Amino acid sequence: MIKLGVWKCFSVVMVAALILGVCAMLVPPGPTMAAAPAGAWDIHTVDEGNVWDTSLAVDSKGYPHISYTTVGNSVHYARWTGTAWATEMVADVPAGATSIALDSNDYPHIIYSTGGVGSLHYRYWTGIAWATKGADPVDERDVTDCSLALDGSGRPHISYALGAGNLLYTHWTGTQWVGGTVDDENVVLGTSMVMDSNDRPHISYYNLEWHSLHYARWTGTTWAKETVDAAIVNSASIALDSNDYPYIGYTTAGLNSLHCARWTGTAWDIQTVDDGNNLRFASIAVDSNNYPHISYSTGGGIPLSLHYAHWTGTAWATETVDERNIGATSLALDSSDYPHISYATSGFTSLHYARLIPPATATVNTATGTGTATFSVSGGGIAKLTAEGENAITCPPLSLFFTHGFFSFNILGLNPGETVTVTIFLPSPVPPDTQYWKCQNGAWVNCTSLLGDNDGDNMLTLTLTDGGLGDADGIANGTIVDPGGPAVVAGGGEASGVSPTTPRPLNPSQLSIQYVSVNPHQTIAGQPVTITTNVVNTGDEAGNLNVALKINGMVEQTRMVSVGPQGTQPVKFTISKDQPGTYTVDILGEQGSFTVLGDDTSGAAGSNTGGIIALALIGVLVIASLVVLLVRRT
Repeated sequence: MIKLGVWKCFSVVMVAALILGVCAMLVPPGPTMAAAPAGAWDIHTVDEGNVWDTSLAVDSKGYPHISYTTVGNSVHYARWTGTAWATEMVADVPAGATSIALDSNDYPHIIYSTGGVGSLHYRYWTGIAWATKGADPVDERDVTDCSLALDGSGRPHISYALGAGNLLYTHWTGTQWVGGTVDDENVVLGTSMVMDSNDRPHISYYNLEWHSLHYARWTGTTWAKETVDAAIVNSASIALDSNDYPYIGYTTAGLNSLHCARWTGTAWDIQTVDDGNNLRFASIAVDSNNYPHISYSTGGGIPLSLHYAHWTGTAWATETVDERNIGATSLALDSSDYPHISYATSGFTSLHYARLIPPATATVNTATGTGTATFSVSGGGIAKLTAEGENAITCPPLSLFFTHGFFSFNILGLNPGETVTVTIFLPSPVPPDTQYWKCQNGAWVNCTSLLGDNDGDNMLTLTLTDGGLGDADGIANGTIVDPGGPAVVAGGGEASGVSPTTPRPLNPSQLSIQYVSVNPHQTIAGQPVTITTNVVNTGDEAGNLNVALKINGMVEQTRMVSVGPQGTQPVKFTISKDQPGTYTVDILGEQGSFTVLGDDTSGAAGSNTGGIIALALIGVLVIASLVVLLVRRT
């Protein structure tokens, strides 16, 4: 009876394990980022490892790139590809502080300190692999904190604090690392650095002994240093406005408050942003209006929650982003001035990312003085809605009346390639034959075919597709850029706004490739690689282009692409390779590359959680079998 009972238990275990094993293999490999509701924070878990420090940068497409370190383990890099998170290990060493910056190709540059070993290291992505410049490590001494920025030539500059307390600075000249001591009179605990328009560094740092806030800048011949605030500071971050004036966001331990110090040109203007309790981990950025934005954590003790503050033009607005127990934070703004935040949960549990989706409706007064226009979108959110007059348009005149002037706006928070309907309420009715034209790259694009509701009242609907006709950036990247306006044919309605002129002659079709994107850059044998490009027609007539994909010089696939006048058309290829090695991608002269590894050791696209669970269940089966054998012998 004992043996029969054991065999029954064993059968149940086997059936359950097999069912769970099959289910486990269906678990998706990692988190993805879908479109979020307008006006809300879109929050995702990027890595569930034991994260210590994090640093964030946003590329030209509005995609986030994150460097982060795990407790006593390694340095990692994560980026949003447009459809999913891709993560990989940069260095398999115990690491502490880290900082990231992107060059003009949107390639990441990362620095990090190596914990117990205490040295400073630098890595950058070549497009194919991670590489170093000059000696590695950059500094062999005990480095406790570090900050990275790139100059106009893409060369790295680093500020860092030594365990002995000195603040140091070094930069890459093109042949070697050159630098020296910035401050040896204050025992430095933390540092943050930015480069100005003249490629000169500005550094904020705080003192270990008294925790006071300091600022240093390179004049071209020496370091100019000063104390900004004598309060007890426990975190600080620096950014520059369009005048190269510094803004420093910092938290104080003694006053338990968040502050922003702004240089006016003659003195420091210090404002209290949040006077809550237990504030830490400030990170600051300044937008195109010279308004500061700050991420930070706060709470009446532990746990700490993630908060965001920004200057509205008249006052500070603060809000809670995530109520979990938060550790380090890092903030960056996209081209539409919307915030992105990477942050670790306190207790070294996981890495998260949050982005703010703008509201779905916005209003603006027209540039021609006709009244107020309201724009609303069916997906994502509308940002930077502005009215523009004729003098802001770079395209040649048309024989059309733009009664209500022109409008410029961005639609953010879409899935790549998503289609969205824009509903426009104008101050007064427009005739049924109203057209819609956009000025893109100095040329007019007729988007009348995208109009829906156009029945003679004051409402128009415009259907736009990310990366399609009417999207000024021409890239399926989750963002639609839309400058243009409704127009009335000359003689067809009341003439006001832009005066009509003789139309220019039509130019023949002129088609070319805009870019090549390869995702992922690193994969394993047999796994798919997606290669995308964009065909652009700058002419006024439709045309066709034969797009050929070459891998290592050999044609793999072709597409015949038709593009309308002043239009764009995205093209996607999917391939896979079984042989390890680096492959060169070429589409009509635009190039990229990807690397195929012999086995799945890089973690380049996230962890296969299902596979790990399945292996664990197989282990359970083996143990159960051994138990049964032992019982049968008794």
